[in-house]
Amino acid sequence: MPPQLSRLTHLRTLDLGDNQLSHVPDDIAQLASLEHLDLSSNRLTDLPTAVYELVNLRTLALSNNQLRHISAGVAQLINLESLDLTGNQLRTLPAGIGRLTKLSTLWLSRNRLEELPRQLAELPDTLDLRITHNPLREPLLELDLRGVAQLFTYLRSLDSAQPQYEAKILLVGEGNVGKTSLVAALQDRPFVENRPTTHGIEIAQVHLNHPQLDLQITLNTWDFGGQEVYRITHQFFFSRRALYLLVWRPREGQEENAIEGWIKRIRLRVGQHARILVVATYGDEHSIELDYPGLKRKFGDLLLGHHTIDNKSGNGIKELRQAIAVHAAQLPQMGSLLSVPWLTARNEILARPEPQIGFDLFQSTCERHGLTLQETETLASLLHDLGHIIHYAEDEGLRDVVVLQPEWLTKAIGFVLEDRPTRSARGVLHHERLKEIWPTEGNGPAYPAKYHPYFLRLMEKFDVSYRLSDEEASLVAQLVPFERPELRWDRRPMMPGFRSLTLVCRLAEPAPGMIAWLTVRHHRFSIGQHWRHGVFLVHWAYASEGLLELLDDRQLTLTVRAPSPEYFFGILRDSIEELIQRRWQGLAYDLFIPCPAIHRDESPCQGLFLVQSLLTCRERSKLTMDCPVCTEPQDVAALLTAFPQPTLPLRNVLEEVSSTQEVPVDLNLAQGRAANAASRVRRVLKAISTEIDDCPRLFTMVPMTTTRWGRKRLWHNHYQLNLWCEHAGYEHTWPRARYEVQGSRTWLRGVAPYALLVSKTLDIAAPIARKEVSALVSEQDVAIAKKDIAEMRALLDWISDHGDELDLPLRSHTELTGAEAAGLRGLRRVLLEIDAAHSFGGLRRVLTASGDLLWVCPRHYPEYDPGLPVLPT
Repeated sequence: MPPQLSRLTHLRTLDLGDNQLSHVPDDIAQLASLEHLDLSSNRLTDLPTAVYELVNLRTLALSNNQLRHISAGVAQLINLESLDLTGNQLRTLPAGIGRLTKLSTLWLSRNRLEELPRQLAELPDTLDLRITHNPLREPLLELDLRGVAQLFTYLRSLDSAQPQYEAKILLVGEGNVGKTSLVAALQDRPFVENRPTTHGIEIAQVHLNHPQLDLQITLNTWDFGGQEVYRITHQFFFSRRALYLLVWRPREGQEENAIEGWIKRIRLRVGQHARILVVATYGDEHSIELDYPGLKRKFGDLLLGHHTIDNKSGNGIKELRQAIAVHAAQLPQMGSLLSVPWLTARNEILARPEPQIGFDLFQSTCERHGLTLQETETLASLLHDLGHIIHYAEDEGLRDVVVLQPEWLTKAIGFVLEDRPTRSARGVLHHERLKEIWPTEGNGPAYPAKYHPYFLRLMEKFDVSYRLSDEEASLVAQLVPFERPELRWDRRPMMPGFRSLTLVCRLAEPAPGMIAWLTVRHHRFSIGQHWRHGVFLVHWAYASEGLLELLDDRQLTLTVRAPSPEYFFGILRDSIEELIQRRWQGLAYDLFIPCPAIHRDESPCQGLFLVQSLLTCRERSKLTMDCPVCTEPQDVAALLTAFPQPTLPLRNVLEEVSSTQEVPVDLNLAQGRAANAASRVRRVLKAISTEIDDCPRLFTMVPMTTTRWGRKRLWHNHYQLNLWCEHAGYEHTWPRARYEVQGSRTWLRGVAPYALLVSKTLDIAAPIARKEVSALVSEQDVAIAKKDIAEMRALLDWISDHGDELDLPLRSHTELTGAEAAGLRGLRRVLLEIDAAHSFGGLRRVLTASGDLLWVCPRHYPEYDPGLPVLPT
């Protein structure tokens, strides 16, 4: 750092990012007026105390250095609003960070943090906190996914916390191999001849001595039935937080027990985090022939060892207990902290004999133990994430029921999948038959009729079924026929003006149930053409037709035909990746685009372009890429969008679709233009969602004061902020989400870059809003929305004409520029302050099948959460 800089005592902004600084001189303390300091992407291993003397600092960017610790002196930076420590080597945070009362942004991702100080929760719940990619103790990361409010609620509860030594043990394997008898043997219970086969899941507890500490650990054993019909639901309870016992019977042999298949199934769901012990039962009766070295070569660290036991004689049980204790003690949740009142409330709830209770009973139990409503909701989320209960608090139809016994639920779904009339009806489940399928009384599990709507809704949540249009039946996608029907485009060639995009998804191994789940997830595009290996979909608004088809168990193809196929193609492509990443964390896959070239003999080229390579070319403005087979250069944009076009950054791509153009008379052209515009809007919203996801993002803002002549006064500190519903293709202003904002000139300048991006987006979104919106919003409101867009653009133009120097923002990690991301954070900060309840006028956050995060109005919300079905009496 040049020594002359220290003499600039009135300096407010200093950017020293992207250099090779290994230290910061103490002279920096002389820059007493400094408000914004960027030291990111250097070689700093420590910060001198002089930096902590810069008490006027508002933003401090230290990302991508080699910092090992942050001194307690950081508490002196009482005016600090934004602190970026992303990509360092921090193992701890000072408790004093909780005294930075003005802090609104704290980024800590990609460090080595294992704990968070409890004092962090002294900061407001509106803090923009980022802690991903840290080896944090459970349940910190799980709660962070639920939002800062729940994370901070947990941290505040730790004043009376105790370490919990519990683990989850999952027993898997084929049927009749002795899993249930093994649990009994681990519990020192006597052996029972001809024990009944397990259907669904049976949960029990085993207590073992901790291998290092003078205490006992509690193992919650989940005994999974081996029948094929239950596997679709069982995999939802597979967890990386568990130790797996893969049980097999030597008499049938390694292949008959499908040992490799079970290991792959666990790896598919859990990924490389899985830890598996292979256990052979009936060891006194048969010699063991297991190629464990071969399994170890294939699966590496997933396998912890193999044991031979005999449930009847007890041989090998002692050694297996010791191995289980050693490996369970190493699980990340072992020793995690839980508040004593939370613990007693949890234990009382989980000890109840009923398979399910109402959330009101759950809440009243927590209240008796002193938990607040926020603590009760956080505890419910935590128990759901850890697999102790099933409770979907965000779903209107499911929030009132807490399932205490998952096997009660999986058996109910199993009854549907085994139902012969439903299979004979090509997967159509008639709701009038539910009382036959789910017995209300008897020797087995009882399913009172009042819970039947709940089961149906939960099957939809698990992507097992969806309601048909008449609401009197559901389609169970796992039971549709194998025969491929004649498709719409089988009867005719591609229509004039249509273009085609194709994707090939190659899977490293089969992913059972993929087509069934994709069928359910995209049911709103269904026209009833589905089979076991494919589904044909239509997006009527954009004249788009799509085909998802599994050509073999490792190759999925997607083809979309439309005047402008990019939008529907992008939705379906992203839904494939979203499904894989959520359901099969260990599944490796590659996406390819086929080469469009035709050889001289009119045969198509067999070349494939890796999608990631094409996206990299687009980011680097490389216009063509050579085919690896025919070697001909192909247009990158055409391969990705079906249109040859220049590659533009996010903020410029919006200019491609001018809102002032007249809509073409030709219907296909009009739908193609609308799809093109919708694709641009979607790209903007995806970029924004990566930056901020806890409040609405589309808005208009106009001055509320006028001159004596009735014109809007462009510069003033009094504005009306109107939030928009983000329902794709039907974006519109939402009158219930209007706020009066008192914003300083500095705040307005900071928000302006993001507001300009939004105004360009709304310029596109508003003209493509369809007739359905007018039924939800009056013509007057539509006119007001257009007027607000124009007035906001005039305000932003005025700011650019009278621009002052902008504050130095933290750098963005998305497609947004640093200034746009800072503006978005500024909007978020004000919005969360003026709407303390975070109600946002009834706008609610939803996650689509393709992974798009949207905020939608109450009228559009039922398209994402239809609530409970109404069943025939």
